[in-house]
Amino acid sequence: MLPYDSKPAGVIRSIRQRWLFGLWDRARSGADIPHWSKLQASDLASCFDCLNFIKVFHLNGALRFQILAHGQQIGVMFGKASCAGKFLDEVIPKSGLQANLESYNQAVQLKTPIYTTSNATAVDGMPVVYERLLLPFSESRDQVTHIIGMLEPMSTEGKFDRRNLFSSGMAEQLTVKASIK
Repeated sequence: MLPYDSKPAGVIRSIRQRWLFGLWDRARSGADIPHWSKLQASDLASCFDCLNFIKVFHLNGALRFQILAHGQQIGVMFGKASCAGKFLDEVIPKSGLQANLESYNQAVQLKTPIYTTSNATAVDGMPVVYERLLLPFSESRDQVTHIIGMLEPMSTEGKFDRRNLFSSGMAEQLTVKASIK
């Protein structure tokens, strides 16, 4: 597995993800990670469709990640109307589970945003690259308690079918692994 290299925010290609990172960075107000209460739903309205809101559970030295809510496009890509209330290990296919959970674990351990890209294949056979940005938040300032993830798939080949993208074509390996400083 590739290590998570420390990179500047300029590595993030998606304009919406760069904007979201800027919002997160401003919310920190000099702290390592922003307080969960600093989030305003109105600030996230323009990109809610591609967001995943995660609660982090620290259980006997292990971490579990529960989906609190997600945008409609996330549901389409997972092939489920709603994944709310489920844990990531219950909805991510086994083929991509280890690589994906590793990213969430890194966000918690490093207390920094994590940016990854992966190659996948849509159900219609189109090659897709999806970018993921994970942003850690805290309710106590010393421990990550929430993560917001923005998932944006794209294809240089044109339009592709987003339905069940994560169920059928989730990549087993991440092509870029970066902690954003």
